[in-house]
Amino acid sequence: MQIEDRLWTRNFILMCFANLLMSVAFYFLIPCLPVFLEKAMHAGKSQIGIVFAVYTLAALLIRPFAGYFVDSYGRSLIFLISFFVFSLIFGAFSFAVTLSQVIILRFIHGLAWGISTTSSSTVIVDIIPEKRRGEGLGYFGIAMTIGLALGPYLGTIIAGNNHFDSMFFVASLLSLSGFIMASMVKFPKFNHKSSSPKFEWSKLIELSSVPVSLIILMVCVSYGGVIIFVSLYAKEIKIENSGLFFLIYAVGLALSRLTAGKIFDKYGPKNICFLGFLFLISGLFILSFIKNAPGFYVSALFIGVGFGIIFPVFQAMINNIVNVRQRGVANSTFFTAVDIGIGFGAVLSGYLAEQFSLTFTFIVCTLIVFIAVFAFYIFILPIYNKKVKSIENQ
Repeated sequence: MQIEDRLWTRNFILMCFANLLMSVAFYFLIPCLPVFLEKAMHAGKSQIGIVFAVYTLAALLIRPFAGYFVDSYGRSLIFLISFFVFSLIFGAFSFAVTLSQVIILRFIHGLAWGISTTSSSTVIVDIIPEKRRGEGLGYFGIAMTIGLALGPYLGTIIAGNNHFDSMFFVASLLSLSGFIMASMVKFPKFNHKSSSPKFEWSKLIELSSVPVSLIILMVCVSYGGVIIFVSLYAKEIKIENSGLFFLIYAVGLALSRLTAGKIFDKYGPKNICFLGFLFLISGLFILSFIKNAPGFYVSALFIGVGFGIIFPVFQAMINNIVNVRQRGVANSTFFTAVDIGIGFGAVLSGYLAEQFSLTFTFIVCTLIVFIAVFAFYIFILPIYNKKVKSIENQ
């Protein structure tokens, strides 16, 4: 193997561990924050949905600008500052005494998350060899997957019987440890500054990334609804350990990410995406209709496998059709779609759950993924294939 094709470099390993620690801290809040809001702030389901939506709204608003500045002024400084701010905000939740204060903190946290994930995703694409992009993004995603496995489980243990301050403190400490690792990365030299940093509104969106991003948006509507409300759903169907759902979900993510990227690099997105959609739809169907512990946990595995295939493959797709100076904006376009999907999914699911039921909510999520499948194969995949062939012929 040529040196330039080597994946497991010092920089790649440091970024993976930094991402892991940041992810563990991030996923502390997924099962614990709804409980914190319900018990400490006496919030209803719609209000919980709004709190989560505010986070994604903030990330949504900042991502296009983050992508532009990452491309124009360099990855490293923007990445490290946003990572540091993100880490500190966890501790600030301990001082919130009203729902309004939590919403403000979530908004600031969302801004930092939007910048840090956009810049880190661009940095990791710069580091990964082009011929191993799908594989590398899959492994990088496993770091977040492990965070998803450990975060909810550890978060619920640390929070225990309303020990939320301890949970917020540990989350901040872990994320700061990730920041220290990220600061040790040697960023590629071309990352530091663009030759033409003049601001233009047209530079906030990478148009060729939009078609693929629209599909991930639809998928994330369902993802947002399930991940945010599955802990409350578990209580409704008399399942005590909702943290185990996230652990099994993460196992599914990890298993699929180990192989999906390699398959994509070798054969393209058509068949591997079909498999991902099949698992995702099956998992949502099982979650909606089989209301017992086996069904609940099997659905977690299937949803994890499905999303674990779709997310890194779609991210690799958008990076395959842009040049190096557009990667920041391309990734911000992609993650903006993710944020819109999760944010809309949080609000929609909260409304549907309050007006109807969580079962009905998950059925709607399943139907949305069905629509995404048809749109992807009828409209989006032909556009992507045409763009790839055009780049190859240049």
